[in-house]
Amino acid sequence: MGIDRALQAAVTGVDRCASRTRPGNAWDDPELAASLRKVRKGRFTMALRLLAEARTDFERRALRAETLAAAAASHVEALAAQTDYDNPDACLLLGAARISNAWKIRGGSYARYVGSDRFQRFWAELELAREPLQRAAVLFPEDPVPWNHLQWYGLGIQVGRQELDRMWAELQQRDPTLFAGHQTRIQVIAGKWKGSPREVADFAAEIIAQGVTGNPLVALAATAHFENVFTGSDEAGTDEQARQAFCVPEVAEQIHQADKLWADHPRPHPYDPEAHHLLGAAFYYIGDYARARDHLAHTDRRIPRIHPWMATSVFPGLTYLRVRKKVAL
Repeated sequence: MGIDRALQAAVTGVDRCASRTRPGNAWDDPELAASLRKVRKGRFTMALRLLAEARTDFERRALRAETLAAAAASHVEALAAQTDYDNPDACLLLGAARISNAWKIRGGSYARYVGSDRFQRFWAELELAREPLQRAAVLFPEDPVPWNHLQWYGLGIQVGRQELDRMWAELQQRDPTLFAGHQTRIQVIAGKWKGSPREVADFAAEIIAQGVTGNPLVALAATAHFENVFTGSDEAGTDEQARQAFCVPEVAEQIHQADKLWADHPRPHPYDPEAHHLLGAAFYYIGDYARARDHLAHTDRRIPRIHPWMATSVFPGLTYLRVRKKVAL
């Protein structure tokens, strides 16, 4: 993501201490939150139960798969030894954990900053993720979540754009409004990967044009524009770049439409906190402090791992607290 993950981890540590924020926890799922300590110690029984319980709620299943996988990544070989390859939840967790571990190995830098040895280890770990994810997709064919992780596999292993588009199509056939799937698609089509700033901006317009009401999915239009602010250099963008991006009339109108669509019969969603961060930040950069305050009043010290606050600062927690103060929270 423009800076090496090792540096990002150090920065996150400084940022957390300085601001007392908790990056990467901007979601609502108390059972998931309660399970993470055990998973980080290499205990996976509860993780598999949580995934099984979410088979009829793909939004929650996607959140749980990604979060549990990140927690399990340090114990991925122990997880592999325990995996039942006839269980779609176990295969999903193993494949997703392999993906998470692989991206930790690679780091978040642009390719020109990643050494050949690290790339070889990254690709080797990614290859180990493919089989369990494909197995999970076969065992539970209605599930879009393996396809979300296969997008990350394909992006890392450098498959062609046509294959990445096929993976996206498979995901959409199963759930056309999956929040996590759209997040990943934005990365795939970003200028630093397989697309361009124009394609990302068009994707933002497509999200709004779907007209989905009561769903925080619409807030990902803001993610798309923050991604274009972030991807312009090897460092974070600036407040001024963000203001310029969001004050474009077309973009500002998209954010207002997203706000209205979500407010129309909203239903509880595990990604509600992240969506409030996204729209709160977007309205802040538009200059509408009242609407920014309305959204940020629903957030606490949990902030998203990347967007919106990392788009303009390597200290996202401090930026978030500064913005809260400016909008009188």
